[in-house]
Amino acid sequence: MAVASYTLWGVFPVYFYWLRDVSAVEILAHRIWWSLLLLLAFGLLTGNYPWQPILASRAKLWRCFLSAVLLSVNWLIYIWAVANSMALEGSLGYFINPLVSVLLAVVILNEGLSRLQLVAIAMACVAVVYMIISLGEFPWVALSLAVAFGSYGLIHKRFKIDAIGGLTVETMLMAPFAIAYLIFLQINGQMSFLHTGIRVDLLLICAGPVTTVPLLLYLKGLSQLRLSTAALLQYLVPSIQFVVAIYILKEPLSSEKLIAFVIIWAGLLLFSIDIIRTRFKNNRLRASR
Repeated sequence: MAVASYTLWGVFPVYFYWLRDVSAVEILAHRIWWSLLLLLAFGLLTGNYPWQPILASRAKLWRCFLSAVLLSVNWLIYIWAVANSMALEGSLGYFINPLVSVLLAVVILNEGLSRLQLVAIAMACVAVVYMIISLGEFPWVALSLAVAFGSYGLIHKRFKIDAIGGLTVETMLMAPFAIAYLIFLQINGQMSFLHTGIRVDLLLICAGPVTTVPLLLYLKGLSQLRLSTAALLQYLVPSIQFVVAIYILKEPLSSEKLIAFVIIWAGLLLFSIDIIRTRFKNNRLRASR
């Protein structure tokens, strides 16, 4: 499930590139609306309503609202980035994301950092600083994506929010804003849906299943995997996005960005070595008992 979700996310730039003439906010609104219909239909067909316990708890509702905002911010920035030929920087954000997740675990969950993890995070910081100095711009897309999605995963992991129930409630909470925005667009004659051709209409309708299915696979997989395993598998997403951005979307890769990517990749290599080494060590300790 995790590999399937990461692979689908990896090819997302192509889907959003097809919708590059539609505003990012409208795409996000359609994603929320059609996802809600899909999730509610799934519940009705299966007779399973996992969102009921969440709706009955004020604390769970607030957690879902926070995670819904983080997920919406993540999607909005990424859709905008692809439409504005910044899929490479989006890829960089998802490369940084595992390191940000570790840093969040240290700051919020008071988890300790190993020496190699500390070096890996320091290398990510060096790469960001290098991009700022060499390109004269702050990589806000990459950092925003990394922090938003890292925080989203942290909330789901810490509070053990049910995958389908949590996603349904998150979508319910965002649906009024999405519907209000779509009505606003229609009233002002700015709606792309039903006004720019059947191809765009079908692509926008597909925004629900295209984005909901991999997210459900991710949340289901995350609940059954070790966090370290999920972090390693997560590298599939930016790796595929990196290839798609260069060879399919034909985005230019400057030498400065390539150097920043190499620094990040070196840090991720150290991070992966540390995770694998720790796992082998723990397995040996369990075996010796």
